[in-house]
Amino acid sequence: MFRIGDFSRIARVSARLLRFYDEIGLFTPAHADPQTGYRYYTVAQLSQLNRVLVLKDLGFNLDQVRDILSSDIGAAELRNMLLLRRNDVELTLAAESHRLRHIETRIAQLESDGALSAEDVVVRAEPARRILSLRRTVPSFGAARGLIVAHGCSARQRDTHTR
Repeated sequence: MFRIGDFSRIARVSARLLRFYDEIGLFTPAHADPQTGYRYYTVAQLSQLNRVLVLKDLGFNLDQVRDILSSDIGAAELRNMLLLRRNDVELTLAAESHRLRHIETRIAQLESDGALSAEDVVVRAEPARRILSLRRTVPSFGAARGLIVAHGCSARQRDTHTR
């Protein structure tokens, strides 16, 4: 058996990480001395720790790692989970690649113009909303407000009756 310091050096992880994994119940020592609190690990636990580290390196969070290890997930299910992780990583890479292109565009603009344009526009997605569209010439803003209020009330009434 190895004390925590020796095991951490062999496994190339910090003793602090091993204590944390023990605290959250993810990777517990083979034995903990009730008198001293020293944690002891076995050689066989190196492969268990390695599996935790590999799953973390693949991007699974600690709860997912715990679920994977505790349920003895089969190869097919783990493959499906990895396919989902791959899709998440591909989406992140695409978004970051898009951001990188924007940064490069701004750098090129600064190098050629010396300043960012005051007319820059950031387009943001908005959730779908119901809107009212009315095309009519009105004599004043007050008359337009009256149309909006009149049509807004009738739209609300229509929504109430259709529910």
